[in-house]
Amino acid sequence: MYYAQFYQLSTGYVPGSIPPKFDPKLVALVPAVGSEQILKLDGRLHRATHLQQATEHARRLGFKAFSFHKADRIIANPQTAAKYTVSTVSTV
Repeated sequence: MYYAQFYQLSTGYVPGSIPPKFDPKLVALVPAVGSEQILKLDGRLHRATHLQQATEHARRLGFKAFSFHKADRIIANPQTAAKYTVSTVSTV
C-alpha cells in the first residue's frame, strides 16, 4: 500500500513551563492527527500523480508538508520514500 502522511507546525511550547510559554524557535513539523492525516494512494498511478494529489490535499487542508510511504499496513514500519514541504512543490 502507498500513502502520504501529512505534517503541521507545532505550537512551539516550552516543555515544563507553567504558565505555558511558547518560543518561535521551538516550532517544528509534527505529524498531523485525525482522519485527514493519511491519504491512500493508488499504486498503479505514476509518482507525479501521487505528488499532485498529495499537494492538493495538503493545500486544501492547510498542512505544511507531507511524506510518501510504502507499507503492508499503515501501523507497520513504513519505508519512507521522500518528504516534501508544500510551499516548495509546484502542481503539474
